[in-house]
Amino acid sequence: MQLTYRGIQYNSNVQAEVTLPTQTTARYRGITYSLNRAAKPTVSLNCQLRFMGATYRKTLFY
Repeated sequence: MQLTYRGIQYNSNVQAEVTLPTQTTARYRGITYSLNRAAKPTVSLNCQLRFMGATYRKTLFY
């Protein structure tokens, strides 16, 4: 899928997550909704990032 952010075009290959319904419900501001969980756990990726010259590690989940 071709997307655009601030005038820069890029391709996205994000796949939809398969979810399984659960019996868990939650309430937010008076509205009740049900929670779903992923059928297959996501993949985690350890990345080394840099912000304003400082390097740090972050675990990203896909």
